[in-house]
Amino acid sequence: MRKAILLVALLAPMLLAGCGVGPKAKEPVGAYDFGLPAAARPVAVKGLNQALVTAPNWMDSPQLYYRLAYANAARPAAYAQTRWVSTPTNLIEARLKERAVAGGVLLGGAGPMLKVELDEFTQVFDQEKSSRAVLRARASLTSNREVTAQKAFLIEVPATTPDGPGGAVALGLAANRLVDDVLAWTGSVGM
Repeated sequence: MRKAILLVALLAPMLLAGCGVGPKAKEPVGAYDFGLPAAARPVAVKGLNQALVTAPNWMDSPQLYYRLAYANAARPAAYAQTRWVSTPTNLIEARLKERAVAGGVLLGGAGPMLKVELDEFTQVFDQEKSSRAVLRARASLTSNREVTAQKAFLIEVPATTPDGPGGAVALGLAANRLVDDVLAWTGSVGM
């Protein structure tokens, strides 16, 4: 009898595992970037000394952040299963430099320094099933340590799905639009 109880005790975990009882496997983490670059367009600025993108410390991580504006808009939260492949600042800076050079801008030479500061880069839920990407940023052109031009940008893109992957796609579209808008603005100020 004792051997039978011991045998049941040893076989029970295997039987339960086979029945699907116990902890479930977690979904794999989805890592996103901004997709393939768009075709290059000419940029009306000849050269930039440097192009730099910064963000507040809490935002400068691979986490994809969202806000439940309908509950508490002052509380950003991070998705557990959706992340960026790098920090948003690195992704935006790389895309900015890529598009600038492809558009004919000489980077690292003579010209002003372009600095873009992210203030918001989150998926905002106004309702439980409705969200949008919100990107707020400030761009500054500096020459000889003096700010010569500055502009604020606000870009909102509706998310097609109210989840992390939908937010990642919408934020990627917003980031690409920011890059285009910043480069167009840079060319328009006559630098």
